[in-house]
Amino acid sequence: GKMVQLADTNYIFNENNGRDGVFLLSAKGDVIYANENANTFFAFKIGSSFLSVIPKKDREKIYSFYEKLSRGESISYVSSSIKNVEVSIYPITKEKNVVMFVGVIKDITRIKEMELCTKKILKKEEIFRENVSHYFFNPLVIAKGYLQLLLNEDVGKKERKKLEAIKTAVERIESVVKNTVTRGKIEE
Repeated sequence: GKMVQLADTNYIFNENNGRDGVFLLSAKGDVIYANENANTFFAFKIGSSFLSVIPKKDREKIYSFYEKLSRGESISYVSSSIKNVEVSIYPITKEKNVVMFVGVIKDITRIKEMELCTKKILKKEEIFRENVSHYFFNPLVIAKGYLQLLLNEDVGKKERKKLEAIKTAVERIESVVKNTVTRGKIEE
């Protein structure tokens, strides 16, 4: 890919950097370089102000971050105008003065799709756990309660031993259901 050497700096950028848009701004915020991918998101013109290139809604975000940028801190924001686009700007400083900015524009469509998919999976898991709790745990607690009532009565030694064995089995199943619901693990 085409390499760009910047005057007065030791930074070299490779234009062949995947699908991300990369742009460089002077310390004043004027465009000094933009790769092809950057131009698919915004119409960069060398020498023009970055703020004149981005949509008006995004300008408000940049203004709110101006203080951070002037202190030499990086910023990142999701575009208000272009769907699923994240812009990050990194100041390059020399002796505590900002000498230029490096910008990266990412298409975050896949990330947003994965977030949505994750939310759907988590909702399904939540419903599963609620169902397990309702359909398994509640009847087990009721059965355990009735067993305890029987054990509180005056029963014979053989019957007591059988009821204790049943109670132990119910408690084991209750423990498995509780672990499934609370920790998502099928274990005692």
